[in-house]
Amino acid sequence: MLDEIQQQFPDYHPVIAMAKIANDGNVDLQMRFYAHKEIAHYVEPKRKAIEVTGGGGGPVQIIASALDEAL
Repeated sequence: MLDEIQQQFPDYHPVIAMAKIANDGNVDLQMRFYAHKEIAHYVEPKRKAIEVTGGGGGPVQIIASALDEAL
């Protein structure tokens, strides 16, 4: 699909176009924020919450005996 668009508009890439909008000080701040938000989907993986549990699904137990000696 992008190839077809670039046949009509050489050098066009939607992410680059959004980056130009996001960095244009003459563009409304809300539009710039939206452009940054959209670009983020293409350059950073979406973070997901993960659950950390101990054995058998119980709480995580932390043993810090080496730290006790240092104090």
